[in-house]
Parts: sequence; C-alpha cells; structure tokens
Amino acid sequence: MNMIVKATALSTPAVHADAPTAPDRETGAAADLARVREILDVLRTRHVRKGWKIDETAAAAALAWFEGRVNGRIRDDEMTNEGIKALWFLHRHGQSLDWVLAGDPAGMICNGAARSEQAVPATINDPIFAAIDRHITATMEMMRTGSIYAHREEESKKAAADADAAADAFVAASCGLTEICPTTLHGVLALLDHVDSFNRGEFALNDDCAASHEDWPDNLLDETVHDANGNRLGHPDGLPFGFWLLRNVRDALARLSGA
Repeated sequence: MNMIVKATALSTPAVHADAPTAPDRETGAAADLARVREILDVLRTRHVRKGWKIDETAAAAALAWFEGRVNGRIRDDEMTNEGIKALWFLHRHGQSLDWVLAGDPAGMICNGAARSEQAVPATINDPIFAAIDRHITATMEMMRTGSIYAHREEESKKAAADADAAADAFVAASCGLTEICPTTLHGVLALLDHVDSFNRGEFALNDDCAASHEDWPDNLLDETVHDANGNRLGHPDGLPFGFWLLRNVRDALARLSGA
C-alpha cells in the first residue's frame, strides 16, 4: 500500500492559531534524521523504567527510512509502508512527531505536564489527594509550633498548648494516610511518593527543622484487626506507621485489581 502523502509536508508542526511565533527551528530531512538518531541514542543508553527496552528491529527500520530521505533512496513526495512503519515506531515508543519532523518541542512539554503530579488532582477524583494535602498542612504546622516552643525565651503555656495541638493534628493526619484508601493507581503512587518525600526530609521549615522518617506515629492501634490467634494487632504497644500504610496500599491494589 502506498499513501500519497508528501514526507516534506510532515516537517511542518501543527501550531495552534493563538500560539506564539516559534523560534527558528532547523527542519528538513537531515534535521529530522539528526533528531531520530538522538532519540535512538537516548532510548538505548538511558534508563526509562524497569523491564523497558527498545524494539531494535523496528528502530533499525525507522532509522533506515530517515537515512533514505537524506541519501535519496526515499522519494520525499510520497509516504510508503516503510515510512508509515517508521512513524508508528516513534508513536509506539512515545516520541513526538512534531519534535522529530519539525523541531517543535511543545508537544513533548505538554505531554509531560499532562502526566505530572500537578495534573493528577485536577483530573482524578481520589480522596487520598485531600488526605495528603491535610498531612502536608499538619506537618508544616507541627514544625512551626514546635520550633516556636523550642526557641521560647521563657515558659509559655500557649506555645506548649499550640505545639501539643499541632502534634495531635499531625498524628490524626498521619492516621488518615493509613485509613483513607486510594481509589486510583495515581492515588497509590501519590501516597507512596508523599511518604517517600517525608522520609527524605523534603518538608522543611528551615535548615534546622525538617521532616524525618522518625516522626511517623509508632503506636497505632486498630480494634478491628486481629492476628491468627485472635489477638488484637498492636496491643499493648501498637504497631508502627509503616505497617498500617502497607495494609492500606495492599487494600487499594486489591480493589483496583479486582482481587
């Protein structure tokens, strides 16, 4: 099958009517080939994700088509099966045709933003996002009031009461992360990412006051959970936050998989 589509026509980006004028970009067969070679080099040498690998057979065929457009083997006035397969290879490997064929990175930028954490809360209705927001707020308030209390010049009942109240709110918000079950895979990942960020101290009031993996509540109880012998789990001293978080994540994954 031959599709009578000019390959040169592909080297024109789809630009929105209201989009700002793009800077000068190098276009044409040689520029397209250079960008494909760069893509293949990155896909072959950089980490994408565990278990991911490039389709080398399709990659070689795609490269040959782009090289053919430069050396004259491929006519630039029509699209053949070889060309269709080359473009399909790029699509299957998540690459932007606007970038390859027109040097326009706008599609890559927008696609990346669409998959970002910033985009998720606006498009996914999952209660865990609100629970994460509450935990961030409680964390910062606990550090703020705790810092005021620690640096007081004299005993202050108000500062002590504020610090105690903030600590209690932090424990409650932490419990929320173990009790509110994510309803989407995005929510599960967001929960795990949040806990990881907390553990690594990314939430900080200043250089001297930052979150730590040691700050999680370590004596949480659940009256309804028992071990194989019928004993209430966590009694008498409770079990650490990580135990209950893992149960929550496991429950979420079980529901999402239909298990």
